[in-house]
Amino acid sequence: MRGPTSNAPWRWLRSPLVNDSLRDSETAVMVAGDSDEHFLANRGFGELVEHAPCAADNHQRQIRSVVRDGIWCVQGTCEQCESLPSCITGQARALARKSRMRREGSRRKIEILMSGAKHIYQLESRVTASDGESLAVVAATPSNAGGLRAARHAAWFATTTRAGSDVDVATLRTVLDGVEQGVIVADAQGRFRYFNGQAESILGLGPRAVPASEWSDVYGVFEPDQRTLRDPEGLPLARALRGESVTNDFMYIRNPAMPEGVWIRASSWPIRTGGKAPAGGIVIFTDVTSTRARDRRLERLDSAVRQTADAVMITNAAGRIDYVNPAFERLTGYTLDAVRGETPRVLKSGKHDEAFYRQMWGTLLDGRSFTGTLINRTKSGDLFWSDTTITPMLNESGEVTNYVAVMRDSTDQRRVQDLDRQMTLAAEVQERFYQKRISLQGFDVAGTTLPTSMTAGDYYDLIEISDTRSILLIADVSGHGLGAALVMAEARSFTRGFAMASRRVDLGELLTRLNHRLVRDLPANQYLTLLAVEIDREGDEMCFCGAGHLPGHVLRAAEDTIEEFSSCGPPLGLFENLEYETQCMAALEAGDVLLMLTDGVVESGLPHGHDFGIRRSLASIRSNHGATAQEMIDRLLAASQDYQGVVPRHDDMSAVACRRLEPNQR
Repeated sequence: MRGPTSNAPWRWLRSPLVNDSLRDSETAVMVAGDSDEHFLANRGFGELVEHAPCAADNHQRQIRSVVRDGIWCVQGTCEQCESLPSCITGQARALARKSRMRREGSRRKIEILMSGAKHIYQLESRVTASDGESLAVVAATPSNAGGLRAARHAAWFATTTRAGSDVDVATLRTVLDGVEQGVIVADAQGRFRYFNGQAESILGLGPRAVPASEWSDVYGVFEPDQRTLRDPEGLPLARALRGESVTNDFMYIRNPAMPEGVWIRASSWPIRTGGKAPAGGIVIFTDVTSTRARDRRLERLDSAVRQTADAVMITNAAGRIDYVNPAFERLTGYTLDAVRGETPRVLKSGKHDEAFYRQMWGTLLDGRSFTGTLINRTKSGDLFWSDTTITPMLNESGEVTNYVAVMRDSTDQRRVQDLDRQMTLAAEVQERFYQKRISLQGFDVAGTTLPTSMTAGDYYDLIEISDTRSILLIADVSGHGLGAALVMAEARSFTRGFAMASRRVDLGELLTRLNHRLVRDLPANQYLTLLAVEIDREGDEMCFCGAGHLPGHVLRAAEDTIEEFSSCGPPLGLFENLEYETQCMAALEAGDVLLMLTDGVVESGLPHGHDFGIRRSLASIRSNHGATAQEMIDRLLAASQDYQGVVPRHDDMSAVACRRLEPNQR
């Protein structure tokens, strides 16, 4: 506290016990006399005026005009001024208007002030000290009548203390009994000289005639872990007796009188009367059990919000961002510092119309939560989808104080859903391409594709180009899924269009033109392998052309031999300006079987690396030579899958078989 350095009536205010007791009290205290130089205010009052939102220069002068004529013990919060009770501001203005009244008019000034002051419970309008100094004392305690007792006793104390007299602890007790904090004063020997009622209420025990070394044990003072007894020498009051000052030391109190336990926050300092050694010590402490419990709950809530995978954004009632959690920063790319004070419009993507926002805000302003999927934009400009719930937070009066938005990133889920829709559509389209049953006069033809996903890059086709001539082909696009299926659709469309538009098709020219088309359309890492055979029912030759595909095979029935025919060039779509040449071999005779496969059939294998292979594929066809073409294909693919066992299949499987029928079977 600061105050005058002379005049006997103020000696009590300069007493170490009074000065130290009131200096750090959370109660704001102001004392003044008729003379402007006799003004005293503790730290609490200074902070109150300094940090008051309404404390403009003019307002500060009004406040000081009040304290020059009285003592205020301020508790509570003014809704209008947020820091100062409203009664003070009103009375300050009233007193300021009377600031020109003569010094002898102090009593009248106070009486005028009191006429409209509903919140002042007691007035000591005028007291006279021993030297004739006139002191006016006013106590305003809207929320704590204890401050009234302190003010009244302070007035009495000021007028009854004689010059040069000592302040005894018994008298001081009447002054400090009204404060909300526990106050304990001990002399240099550790004997309790003062122990106010609030201290006894908080600790559960009053003063005990025990040495300082037993204070922790008697009063049950524990470390914050609530298990370890505090070392008596580390207690704030014990440290004050050694000349140390302690600020905001947290301790836990549990004893038979207080079995549920309380948390306290204590500060202490030594009392010095001129000598080097402290004459005593004082400790002031506050019960912070409810505050600590609330803080712990807030800490747990903050920890949960910070660690949750969902993005959290909190705005004030005006929609300005106050807080975002780390998940929000990861999702949007915006840090808290970057968006604090901004509105959520920083995320706006332009994908929602005004009607959407009107509906959303209509829900929120009605006090209800909004739930929906929002399309927003990250700091880098990328779109993201979030399943969002926005909740208005209401105070006791039903007014909105904040909005809390919880956003769960659904971008990947939405992309998967979109891809599923695309895949389903592509599969439906591709399913139409696969001929459930293909027929060719004089031949038993069958084909099957087993995709690894909803769509496949493998395909086979039978294209009739005249009454006697047809093209049978099989192809394999690198990769899997939708991209490969689209390439397959493009290749199928091109080959069919080219074949049907030509009166006589040259397979080499067909592959050359298809390669030119795919080089232009495909990305650098994608390609197509293809094997095509032209079957002429009346000719004695069978022409073929291949591009990087597995060899085809003809199982000759009469000779019981197997002929292989290979590709004529690299896969399609890799190199420009390639020309593919058509080759020919003997036409199929009755009972001969033509077999064409994709690599998914022959490369299925065991974990140790042995593939099913061409040899096993041909053996399967030969062993089922008497079956239909479809049965041969089905048994071949089943054998390949059985050989692979539980090992996941990573490639599409396709097989085409064509057997020339006996004359009597045609």
